[in-house]
Amino acid sequence: MVLCLTVILFLTLHLLPGMKSSMVNLINNGYDGIVIAINPSVPEDEKLIQNIKEMVTEASTYLFHATKRRVYFRNVSILIPMTWKSKSEYLMPKQESYDQAEVIVANPYLKHGDDPYTLQYGRCGEKGQYIHFTPDFLLNNNLPIYGS
Repeated sequence: MVLCLTVILFLTLHLLPGMKSSMVNLINNGYDGIVIAINPSVPEDEKLIQNIKEMVTEASTYLFHATKRRVYFRNVSILIPMTWKSKSEYLMPKQESYDQAEVIVANPYLKHGDDPYTLQYGRCGEKGQYIHFTPDFLLNNNLPIYGS
């Protein structure tokens, strides 16, 4: 799955280190505790979960090489809505919550459509609230638009 380099770098350099409510830690060069939360209004789709996993894996590899083997995503949790069917591989959340997620998957907002964006109230370069992806962005091949 495709993830824009800008989004990866913003997530890594600006959003994660400064969030007060974030549970993300850097442990032995790996970001641990990142939460990707799916909004309850998003229809259940197993392919969505698989594409999120692929996106994170590809982003982690890219980040590892872009930082000259200095950092990667060690542990990323996907918070599944309670409205989806329960499965044996789904674990109950411990401290993760939608409100504290670093990344959310939700229906598009009129202003952005299916384009990913970071909700950010401050000036350029200041930390954001979260990164927003839409289900359609994650389910479609966006390589021609965003690159690898």
